Amino acid sequence: MVLLCAACGQTTAAPLASPSVSPSPAAQGVPMPSPAANPSYPPRTLADLVGLAARGADRRFIGMEGQALGPACNRGWMRVYEPAGVPPRQEAEDLLKVSIARFAFQKSCGAYIFGTTDTHYCNCYHAEHGYMEIDRGPGVEPAPGKMLVYFALDDKDTTPSAAWQVTVDAPAG
Repeated sequence: MVLLCAACGQTTAAPLASPSVSPSPAAQGVPMPSPAANPSYPPRTLADLVGLAARGADRRFIGMEGQALGPACNRGWMRVYEPAGVPPRQEAEDLLKVSIARFAFQKSCGAYIFGTTDTHYCNCYHAEHGYMEIDRGPGVEPAPGKMLVYFALDDKDTTPSAAWQVTVDAPAG
């Protein structure tokens, strides 16, 4: 209760409005298509990418920074623990899973995702266990409404047989 004093000196009691608790809005991503039941590898469609991500293992997210590329365009730089000895397809599945969970597919201008065994918190981006690049959004998309996804074994990989890239329709909603 709050006591209000009127101009004539009389004290009146006014009930306090009970505070309404509104839930904080959850991060809303753009709806993703249904995952392909048997995703192709290397992927050819957005449904393949989502299907591969669904098969990804839960990996420790180490950290992330953002890089402003324009007024409505931010690119994430993410580090993910990826253990040694994981086959390339599993590395790709794991990085795809993180990229969708962290909204790199759904918002802004994409991301660089670095799979690493280096779990130190640092501004040290290197990928010795999977590297993924997602280009989308104004100024970095391969074409309006499109998204490019690139995967390599590491961020210095020059082996074309292990690397792949695909251009697909960007999720919108």
